[in-house]
Amino acid sequence: MSEPSTPSFLRPAFLTAFVAAIGSLALAGMFVLAARGTDGLTFAGFARGAARTWLVSLGAGLEADGVTLELVPIGATLLCIAVVATTAGWVVADPVELPGLAATTAGALGLLAGVASAASNAGDVNTSVVRAAVGAFVVGGIGAGLGAGLRHKATSSLWPTPNTEFRAVVRASFPGVVTLMVASAVI
Repeated sequence: MSEPSTPSFLRPAFLTAFVAAIGSLALAGMFVLAARGTDGLTFAGFARGAARTWLVSLGAGLEADGVTLELVPIGATLLCIAVVATTAGWVVADPVELPGLAATTAGALGLLAGVASAASNAGDVNTSVVRAAVGAFVVGGIGAGLGAGLRHKATSSLWPTPNTEFRAVVRASFPGVVTLMVASAVI
């Protein structure tokens, strides 16, 4: 009797999610240190601050002492996508099924973000577990698909339809979307 085979994208997907989460937390930690410094900073406070910074960049929002911050920093979100894409490009050495890789990475990163949100909620400072998981799901899926797809020159499999007219409309609208995002970042 033969053993059931597992899809070739599972191991790289989980590894991508885990390494990208660690890389994003490390990057967020650098921002925490740059903003706060080390004076009187405990390791637990630093870890919670780094986790909350990462979660806010994913769109989790932040609630502290009755004040709610629901602003999503687009630049930080794009940085998280870049971390996941770079990680996926590095981890996925062989061509795999990109939609499966993207979906599995998205789910695993969403789970990690949900756990990080629940673990970092302490006292009067909280992040939304659901929004953290959903944001990480989107960031993980986009980043993993782009990173592995660009490395193996297979991004065409990420399109939802083979319709060339649909692709042309999306490609034509891209400069407008980028202009809108840059203009909103400046304002």
